[in-house]
Amino acid sequence: MYVPEPTEATRDAVLEVAAQALWRRDEGSLRIADICQATNLSSSVIYNNFRSRQGLIDAAYLSIYESMTTEIVAIFAEVGARLATFADLHDYITEQQTNPTQRDYWRRNRHMRLRIATAAIARPSLQNDFAVLQETYLRGLTAFFTDLQERHVVGDLLSAREMAFVFESSLLAHSFNDIALEPADDKEWVRMLLAVLGAYEPGAAVSPPKTSSAPEAANPESPTS
Repeated sequence: MYVPEPTEATRDAVLEVAAQALWRRDEGSLRIADICQATNLSSSVIYNNFRSRQGLIDAAYLSIYESMTTEIVAIFAEVGARLATFADLHDYITEQQTNPTQRDYWRRNRHMRLRIATAAIARPSLQNDFAVLQETYLRGLTAFFTDLQERHVVGDLLSAREMAFVFESSLLAHSFNDIALEPADDKEWVRMLLAVLGAYEPGAAVSPPKTSSAPEAANPESPTS
């Protein structure tokens, strides 16, 4: 049976349908038969493009991740140009976390990103391509914080790249909060997030580490005791 060569248009059409399916349900529920029906393509065409069901899922995950992170960087670039002071950043974060529409957008976004990151950790075949997309995204976030530092909207207690990593860490923590038995509510989360962001405020300083003048007690299990 003749199987047509893979084309970019065919791949894009299949990826769009597969991505929509993954947004709606778990990857375990994705069926090639459903993709064929939605695209009016034969299974041989899909396998010729993606080799396997898993290959299709991985390609769809990468497509979703690239689309999401590109959109986030574009949002931050647009918002960053409007931020003139740390107070402006404070107000933007508060609005994003308390406005129902914006809050739901970011929740849906971080949950999918976490799903894809988890899949990349579990599947070596996905890791390298995922890492490339994540690095591109981190560079975009770093550029955002670099711009804010240069205009003294945020301080330089941390490097711009370190700020990007802290921002990513907060999203992971927020995802765990979403499924906690006693999650922090919106106002509590805003207070916590802004407390972290307070370290970025121009002029912020790190408190010196506490030291004790008393000698440390010897550890009875230590080889030197």
